[in-house]
Amino acid sequence: MRLLCVLLFASALSLPAADAAMAMEFPSLNDAKRIHGELVSVDFILRKGEFRADDGKLMPFSMPPYAIMKYKGVEADLREVPLGTKMNFLMLPDAKGLLTRLVTTEDGQPADVAQLKKFREFTEKRGIAGWIDKTEGNTVTVTFFSGDPAAFQAAYGELIAVGKSCKLCVANDELRTWNPGVDGEGSSIMEVNKVPTDYFGSSGVQVTLKVSNMLEGFRRGRVVRVFLAGWKVQDQFYGESLMGYGFGRMLNQELVENVAMEYPEQFPFRTDFSNADLRWYQLKDEVKPPPFSEHVVYGQLVEADAKSGSGKFITELTGEEVNFTLIKRGTCHGHSRRPHPRRLAAAAGEGLQWRHAAPAGHWQLHRPGE
Repeated sequence: MRLLCVLLFASALSLPAADAAMAMEFPSLNDAKRIHGELVSVDFILRKGEFRADDGKLMPFSMPPYAIMKYKGVEADLREVPLGTKMNFLMLPDAKGLLTRLVTTEDGQPADVAQLKKFREFTEKRGIAGWIDKTEGNTVTVTFFSGDPAAFQAAYGELIAVGKSCKLCVANDELRTWNPGVDGEGSSIMEVNKVPTDYFGSSGVQVTLKVSNMLEGFRRGRVVRVFLAGWKVQDQFYGESLMGYGFGRMLNQELVENVAMEYPEQFPFRTDFSNADLRWYQLKDEVKPPPFSEHVVYGQLVEADAKSGSGKFITELTGEEVNFTLIKRGTCHGHSRRPHPRRLAAAAGEGLQWRHAAPAGHWQLHRPGE
């Protein structure tokens, strides 16, 4: 069994990280590359995952806000697509030119009525997603997302009409909201316009909403969700909704908003989530690395020296050999005890795996399935 490791680096490496925000435009599917493969892992909260192409290559992906899966011939959330499903993955390049941005999928199946109903119920519990085209005075203009404009119109056309009320909620690029029942803004539809559907992700429907309060998140390019008239305004399920604000309440990394992604201007260095044009944080003697200064790298551990705390791993995606040394504050940890670094050298024989934990340089050692 090979040994996998996840390393967090606090110094610059010539390895890819998160891209800068993409331009606010819908893509043409003619520009997407169709790659047939099998879905092997998903994080449906963060809208990312991996599939294995037919040639055996592992392909990580993330989904832009307008992206949507197609399963059983209709729209589906990522959580609704079983692992092992084989389909075409339509991929676009990221800012580095790598095919990492999943736009949609094709499974060649006829439209399934039950799946269509399931996705509509899923949407009604969370609100229709879209992005803000412009703001003016106390109005916000939004274009809704959809991978099937005809189905969108059939489902929501009667509710999206001038004079109808709705609740406008700030979301992030993962389509996650904070607390719609409290921080959602009551609004009314002032205008409904048709917009082109030549590019994927556009529902063909644009609305102008009148609000009483212009919230901080109501800015051009920001993502929102809209609860239409008659829909119950509610929080997303625990673990899916964003909780906590800023560094003061970062109690659970799986639940709170990602500060480095949502507020990149607070970080004078590159992170895995933003500021791709800046340098990585440079380590300083006796100074604890700040939050989000680490760089996560996946790979296979091939060499380890317990005495020096150094070793070598091969990156999972590129096959590049990378030498590493634990920083002064770096440790390797098991679940219930703090083992001696000698376990670095013994890990391969034990069939152990690595996964990351903060702070930078801190490794966590565990057996698969633990």
